[in-house]
Amino acid sequence: MNATAERHTMKKGHIAAVLLLSFLLSACAGAAVEKRSETSMQRGMKELSKGTDKYQQGCYHQALKQFYRAHDILAAADQQQGVATSMNNIGTVYRAMGDFKSARLFFEESYRIYDDIGGHGGAIQALSNQAAALIDADRLAAAEKLLGQAEKRALKYGQPLGKIWINQGVLLIKKSQYRQAEEVLNRALEGTPPVKLSEQANANFALGGLMVKTGRPEQALAYYRASLAADREAGFYRGTADNLAALGAVCLSLNLYEPAVKYLKRGVKIYALLGNIEKVAETMENLTAAAGKAEIDISVTRHFVEKWLEGEVQVSPCD
Repeated sequence: MNATAERHTMKKGHIAAVLLLSFLLSACAGAAVEKRSETSMQRGMKELSKGTDKYQQGCYHQALKQFYRAHDILAAADQQQGVATSMNNIGTVYRAMGDFKSARLFFEESYRIYDDIGGHGGAIQALSNQAAALIDADRLAAAEKLLGQAEKRALKYGQPLGKIWINQGVLLIKKSQYRQAEEVLNRALEGTPPVKLSEQANANFALGGLMVKTGRPEQALAYYRASLAADREAGFYRGTADNLAALGAVCLSLNLYEPAVKYLKRGVKIYALLGNIEKVAETMENLTAAAGKAEIDISVTRHFVEKWLEGEVQVSPCD
């Protein structure tokens, strides 16, 4: 996710962009299940796992390929829970790539399948993810309606509410309802176990953006650092870069030029390795400004960034 407060509010593919790999292998248990179905489930799960790894690394095109492969395998075996999972994951990647229309279509299809087979947890997640894509597209009324449906269903079936609350918080920030947003996001953060790294990162990042918008940059630093720790532990490269860029931008706004340079150098290198030209340009602009104020030579960082963007990467995260 530069120095403007709006970019601190959300980062595409990070806030509640959740991959589902929880379809039940036990659904294939029993003497009546043929060996072929068991093999298809195993192959489908393997492709989903590969796709998740690529998504975490920020390698969206490779992730999309793996999730499509998983879908084809599971559709052929008529494993509907697996098909719904692959649909959700495909939507998540499209959302991360900024194709919100495609993302919504896949989330909607995932929801329909989960709803049909009684997969309440998956259905709730698909609704929440569809709402997140609508928030990205500034269709706030439609997003609010879907989040209400997701929350109602979660309460009915005893499902966790953390991901829904995070999306509600982001929605409220977009509506400039900052006090309500802070309440909802703190509730989400307090109710999220430390082991759920993605939710921890998402909630902390959203709160960091909220602190920036409400004139509390010092508090924003603490939230962004917490989000960074969770993303780094999860191995989510794009999220790690987004947090580093956000930390650098806040430090720059506070005239903390040397810390800003340190954060921004780390962030821009990750963006360059991921081939994200737009984010490289935004982050390099802040880095150049901070380095000038701190009188720090960033020639070596420029060297690597330019080299990597030209394709001269010895080991790519997407290899």
